[in-house]
Amino acid sequence: MTNSFESDEYKKLTKAVASSLLKVNNITYSQTQYYGLIEKLEELVASYRPLETDNEYITAGAELTASLNTIIDTHRLKDFSSIISQQTQFKAEYDTAKSNLQSYLQNAGVSTEDQKDITNANATIARLKAEVDSESLLLDGLQKAIDDFNMDEVVAICKSYQELLTDHIEKIQQKLDKLNTNKKLVKTISLKYDFDYSAAWEQIIRDFQRLFEPAIRQFTVKAKFDSQPLEQLLFHIKNMDDPSHDKYLEVLEADPTRSNAKTFLKELFSDPSNFELFKLIIKHALHDYFTYKKILVYYDGKSIDIASFGQRCTAALVILLLLGNNPIIIDEPEAHLDSMLISNYLVEVIKTRKNERQIIFATHNANFVINGDAELIHILEVDDHTNLTIIKSTTIENDATRDNLVALEGGHEAFQKREHRYSNTLKA
Repeated sequence: MTNSFESDEYKKLTKAVASSLLKVNNITYSQTQYYGLIEKLEELVASYRPLETDNEYITAGAELTASLNTIIDTHRLKDFSSIISQQTQFKAEYDTAKSNLQSYLQNAGVSTEDQKDITNANATIARLKAEVDSESLLLDGLQKAIDDFNMDEVVAICKSYQELLTDHIEKIQQKLDKLNTNKKLVKTISLKYDFDYSAAWEQIIRDFQRLFEPAIRQFTVKAKFDSQPLEQLLFHIKNMDDPSHDKYLEVLEADPTRSNAKTFLKELFSDPSNFELFKLIIKHALHDYFTYKKILVYYDGKSIDIASFGQRCTAALVILLLLGNNPIIIDEPEAHLDSMLISNYLVEVIKTRKNERQIIFATHNANFVINGDAELIHILEVDDHTNLTIIKSTTIENDATRDNLVALEGGHEAFQKREHRYSNTLKA
């Protein structure tokens, strides 16, 4: 019987089984990859959420998604009858080859149970070979991505983005300086770009725990440790300029802590590749100038955090109006601000910015409405009979609603009283 397994006939039959099954598996794998690609494209298109506005990027995005949808529809309906027919043919070849092998084994005196085992073993070998070939292609792709990856280029791009952010903030600062001509009313409001290292290191710890979660879980089966000593030991790398694997282990060993976290890290980083992964986590976070950007605000040279509430409101309102070009809605901007500031400063800011973005205020202050040259005014009143809110749309030039606008300052009588008092004050 041993000779039967070494014969040319047996080798020929097993090769036919493996070859036909490999053909079937290759088509099945290709089919899975193809429809998987279509599903990923559909998810990509579905995830695209443009702003409800109109500009060249949004127009181009609409064209791109439309093109992708056309491609997806075309390829989902593509005729694969030819290859499906081939797959059916290969399955028939596999069944025939498997039957021939079983007949050979039967004639060689192999039991029915052993025939099944041998046939299944050959099928398993063929399936595993197909999986190995597939994984080899994946590994080749990953290796190419690794070979093409250039950390220096990534860092340069990140630095370039940081410079763009800084430049943009400087341009905003120039606008602030240009608007702020009345230093008696509003002191200098200044902006500065900063990097949130604290938040970045918190993310580094989370990424470390996620990446090495299996190793952490396996170690804690033997000996538990707290996350705090682990973080402290990992933070040794913060003050080291691109540390080597050996240098970090040396610093780690010198740490006086007796926590099991130290033992864990020594075991984990005994593999240099784990240490390199840790360094990549750090570089990823510390060069993410978008996620961890901080815009520091100063009022009269002091951090806005220690400024008065009115100063904070002034700075926040001015910066909100200056940043961006999307529509902005602010409820009662006059709250905590004095009328002189509104009429002599903020109104000018609004008149400048309303040419670049839509500004919507809900206000009781006539300065914003009248002196700000509002293009459209919605007067909200409550109906005495129905208790429903009535919206009356108007403009400054509309005589029919002039009394409603005057009422924002208390009405005609209030104007006359203030005029009388101001006149007497001036005469005195």
